Amino acid sequence: MQDNNSLKEKVELTPHSPGVYLMKDAAGNIIYIGKANDLKSRVSSYFTGKDIRPMAPFLLSRINDI
Repeated sequence: MQDNNSLKEKVELTPHSPGVYLMKDAAGNIIYIGKANDLKSRVSSYFTGKDIRPMAPFLLSRINDI
């Protein structure tokens, strides 16, 4: 997993606008593609525990880049 500070910084820089986000593992492989009306809120939800879907912990354990 990438340095938590680097991921937090990327989340902070994410705009409050509609769009698509890619989650990648350490090898740079895309492990998830998501879309959102508010990118910042959606991406933040993975790290704040607000995303209660069963796949969220799986993604968090493997995410290296957004």
